[in-house]
Amino acid sequence: MKDNTSNCKMLILYALCAVFFFMVLGAAAIHTPSMIFGVTADEMEETQLDESFGKVNLNTALKEELMTLTGIGEVLAERIIAYREENGPFERIEDLQNVSGIGEKKVEAIRELIIV
Repeated sequence: MKDNTSNCKMLILYALCAVFFFMVLGAAAIHTPSMIFGVTADEMEETQLDESFGKVNLNTALKEELMTLTGIGEVLAERIIAYREENGPFERIEDLQNVSGIGEKKVEAIRELIIV
């Protein structure tokens, strides 16, 4: 009987250790997104993706993120960022046409991929 009690105590101890381990691991994952996503905390704050739809936010996207959009290369991505820095945030998707080199057709081609 003494062996059964001892075994039971050991199982409870192992279970508690496992729970503690996963709690610590979970807390670490929550507080260090850069370890999970491969980006720095500053980039996490600057980069805003609409997670529910995976759309690029024109007002917060980094150059590399903008360049993932069809027809937006390095030059246009830099112009988009310069435009929002000079004029403030985009209020409507159509405002993207105010950026030199972006017309109605380009906006329509990426409309489903972006938000403001």
